[in-house]
Amino acid sequence: NPSYDAFLMKLDIDGNTKWIKTFDGKFSEQFHAVKEISKGRIVVAGWSNSFSTNNKADYLLAMYDADGNFIDAKQYGDNKDNYCYGMEALNDGTYM
Repeated sequence: NPSYDAFLMKLDIDGNTKWIKTFDGKFSEQFHAVKEISKGRIVVAGWSNSFSTNNKADYLLAMYDADGNFIDAKQYGDNKDNYCYGMEALNDGTYM
């Protein structure tokens, strides 16, 4: 379809594919930042307009375990388009 699906791939140290995951919905999803957190879990940040009530883009956070298994996703936003293009680790162990 003409929409985007978010893509996440983990490689080993030699560049071999360990796993590939996509996050898709009715419209568009994009991941723009990835961070490893405790226990090897992976958090990705981006945006999606597939699951909002008004088809506007919302901030998207998704979590995967170290093996690439999907854990959870949440969207945050308002009645406007909301795009996330980055994420930073803070000194206290949280992310912004």
